[in-house]
Parts: sequence; structure tokens; C-alpha cells
Amino acid sequence: MPRKLWQLIDRHTKTPLNDPVLLPDQWGPIFGMHGVKDRLSDLSWVNLPNLAWIETDIEVPDPPPPPTEKDQLDDRIKRYLAKSDWAMLSDVPMTISEKQEWIEYRKELRDIKKQKGYPEKVTWPIAPDERKSDE
Repeated sequence: MPRKLWQLIDRHTKTPLNDPVLLPDQWGPIFGMHGVKDRLSDLSWVNLPNLAWIETDIEVPDPPPPPTEKDQLDDRIKRYLAKSDWAMLSDVPMTISEKQEWIEYRKELRDIKKQKGYPEKVTWPIAPDERKSDE
């Protein structure tokens, strides 16, 4: 559920004293009391009688959930495919067998989702240019 931003103002002049910000969710425990949000419009109880926190009309959407392991793997597959896009261009000087190695590598990347144990266990294919440097 989206939350609204709060702004500290001078109660007499209604002048904002800061940019709108998110306030902590747990105001009660911070101040050792319940219902503290109801008391933010008059801060005289904390010896700041000229100040008040007001809730603005600005809403902040909830942050997106953290990426899952599967999302991270899918992003990695996309990055590896993008990194090898150059090999699929028609004007890249390589032999037919070299081109075929790249085509197979890219197919293996796309087929990772079909591996038994995905996404917990993944065997990553090695790019043709990395195979040659390992030999």
C-alpha cells in the first residue's frame, strides 16, 4: 500500500522546513507511546511549539519486491545473449563451424530454463571464445 510523505513546517507561517520525506513506520515505539502520528501536528509536547509534521498529498509507491533467484538467472541469460549478439551479424568474419558454435551456445543459454533443477541448479554453457582461451 503506498505511503504518503511528511513535511516539517513552521506552524505559524506554514513555511516548509524540509523536503517531503518518509517517516518511520513505527513512530509509537520510537517515542514510547501509541497514537504518536495524531500528535505530530503540534510538537509542543517535545518542546517545539512552533513546529509540526504534516502529511502531504504525495504518495510513494511501495518498493518492488527483491528479485528472485529465477529473476536473477533470467537477467544473466539475457546479458549473456546480448553479449553474444555480435556473433549473429552476417558481416562478422568467421567460419561456418565457428558460427555454428555460437548458434549452439546461444541455444544452450535459451535452454537453461529447461535444465533439470532450474533455477536452483544450473550448468552454464561456455562461450566459444572462452573455450579457445582455456585450451
